[in-house]
Amino acid sequence: MNDRLKTVMKFKGYGNPEGGYWFIGIEERLPIDNDDKLSPYKKGIMFNEKGDYSKYKAEFYQQKRKEGKRGTYTAVYDIMGKILMDIQGLNGDPTNFLDEHLFEENGSNFYTFLYPLGKRLATATLSKATKDFMGLNNMDEYYEIVEENRFKFLYKLWDDSKPKCTICFGKGNWNNFDKLLKQDKSNRLEVVENRIYFYPESNVYLVPFFGNRRGSIRDLINLLSNDIKKRIK
Repeated sequence: MNDRLKTVMKFKGYGNPEGGYWFIGIEERLPIDNDDKLSPYKKGIMFNEKGDYSKYKAEFYQQKRKEGKRGTYTAVYDIMGKILMDIQGLNGDPTNFLDEHLFEENGSNFYTFLYPLGKRLATATLSKATKDFMGLNNMDEYYEIVEENRFKFLYKLWDDSKPKCTICFGKGNWNNFDKLLKQDKSNRLEVVENRIYFYPESNVYLVPFFGNRRGSIRDLINLLSNDIKKRIK
């Protein structure tokens, strides 16, 4: 691995790992289509010497919202904020809560992902610019490196932090979440058939991708939030 890829594999995520509520998604959503799109990585997201990752992401989120560019950049974060408000019994404007509390360095929440390099779609391949910059030959090599390095790094962070609740979203990667967090599939409890599962010993939830518009996202949020409030104190 080159030094850039080593750094990316040990990129924690956004927010406070000690905050109690973890969200784990599939991958970084900021796509890199060409050399010009690498500049945010060089300037702040992955290689900021001060490590101000949470601050950078919060600013990026807020700017996109102000520009009216919600889309895939902010929709998932909006839902995270709504879940956090629901389970903490908070009322008020979700936008204000998101601006003030999502990705806080000393806050109640933390967001990270299995795969640290951005693509427009989870099913797409990394761009040539990304592979060249990171010293990668192909996707198989990338996935092997992630599993061997990033999974081990994130598991230790998670195990040391011992969050009171972990929400893994993206049904197509449920098995990878299990692998990351060393969960035994036979211990899953079915909360909602084929939509929400729960591991009682670790307080880990498996749910579909939050941005999936098939069915009601609001209903899914309500079901998940109510179950968290019932099971986790």
